[in-house]
Amino acid sequence: MSKEIIEQIARWAQLDEIYELVGKYTGYQGSEEITVEIYERPDGGQYRFSVHAYVTNDPSRHGHGNPERTIEDALSTYHWNDLSRR
Repeated sequence: MSKEIIEQIARWAQLDEIYELVGKYTGYQGSEEITVEIYERPDGGQYRFSVHAYVTNDPSRHGHGNPERTIEDALSTYHWNDLSRR
């Protein structure tokens, strides 16, 4: 994403932080389809990568995580068990 677009989004939407979608992936956990999205802060920063994952046909079943320094750290500290049936 260009720096100009990021600046316009920040200005018009009055956002303090902006994340760009790096990739969206789909896999299966047993018979359930899981969608995993990886985001990056375009301005870098110490904690620049974050993960959002959810059961595709029930997005209310999603995990939680914090931004981390690397994609691997964001994936390894994500609370995947939150995807389980509630």
